[in-house]
Amino acid sequence: MLFNIVYMQEQEYIERMKEAIKNKLKHSLDSPTDFDYLALQVKAVTAEDISSTTLKRFFGYIPSQSNTRRSSLSILARYLGYAGWSDYIQNSVTHSGFLTTKVIMASNVHQGDLVEVEWGDDRKVTFVAVGNNQFAVLKSENSMLMDGDELEVLMFVLNHPLQIKNVVRGGKNIGHYTAGLNGGLTSLKYNQST
Repeated sequence: MLFNIVYMQEQEYIERMKEAIKNKLKHSLDSPTDFDYLALQVKAVTAEDISSTTLKRFFGYIPSQSNTRRSSLSILARYLGYAGWSDYIQNSVTHSGFLTTKVIMASNVHQGDLVEVEWGDDRKVTFVAVGNNQFAVLKSENSMLMDGDELEVLMFVLNHPLQIKNVVRGGKNIGHYTAGLNGGLTSLKYNQST
């Protein structure tokens, strides 16, 4: 249980870091060239190299089956003005706040319940809970997720990107996925099974 608590806290810091980077960059991250631009900006500020591929994985633009290395997190922390990853964790707390929007904790969703999310102009996915933070895609419209995909979600937060872990398609883990990277979820509905 301690591992889950530590992981959740680290994931929280990583999500905050993503938002802070996007706010500092003031540039969209919608295409491969956007990540090239971010890599150049990081180099200009830190004099350190970070590949655009690492940035694409970090922001969920391309799937990744591993966590971002500490060295990369430290470079990104330095881009934000911190001494490194540890300094970011210790000192970014002052920038935290309470969520004042709709949140659905996956641990409170029961087997058979449906969670429907929308983002972007036309993307919509309906998930069915299978238990233990695990979901299956019941219906996907205009998303890279496909009907039948199995995955893990810790929480659904309106107006925030949806972080999805371990997407399994056809018995193969194809990595992590972020829905609503720019702008977050625009709609969030929860339907309990009868």
